[in-house]
Amino acid sequence: MLEPGFEPGSEAPQAPRISKLPHSSKGMMEGKHGSINAFTEEGGFGPAHIRTTLINPLHIGVKSQGDRMTEFKVVINDPKAGMSYNRTVSGNQANALIGKKIKDEVDGLMVGLQGFKLVITGGSDKDGTPMRPDLPGPRRKKILVSEGFGFHPKYGGERRRKTFRGNTISQDTVQINMKIISYGSGDVKELLSGGEEEKK
Repeated sequence: MLEPGFEPGSEAPQAPRISKLPHSSKGMMEGKHGSINAFTEEGGFGPAHIRTTLINPLHIGVKSQGDRMTEFKVVINDPKAGMSYNRTVSGNQANALIGKKIKDEVDGLMVGLQGFKLVITGGSDKDGTPMRPDLPGPRRKKILVSEGFGFHPKYGGERRRKTFRGNTISQDTVQINMKIISYGSGDVKELLSGGEEEKK
């Protein structure tokens, strides 16, 4: 079908050429996914008012690991004083704990106790599922237990399936339990001032 005003034999009208403009620095800061506006060289938007949005498929309904800040609640036991202290650990110090296992020793600097040494004794996830020392890996598993850690039978020979976390710290871990095994200089209570104090 011929456009109105078009005569046979004459040259067909050219569609306006579309050019993509680069992101402005402000646009890149405000737009998480970014967008490109298409303008004609004659000025203004193209015939269909084209607007193209670039979407990263990793951001559709999924929060990337990089967007999630790692944070742990660390319960520090001081066996000398018979006290425990709660301390929140985040950022690089928290990232350094990922992959550590129960019975691993850690530098006290990670929890604000420079010169001290601590050992990881346990932990739990957001549902309160405890980490089990003899279960490898970070995943949650249901295992059949008869006695011992996490299960106290009411009668002899009782067995039950219980859910545990593995012995390895991951981003699903919420609480980490530690015990001081080597003391540095300074009072533990003063060094951990601001942390919540608990009696053992």
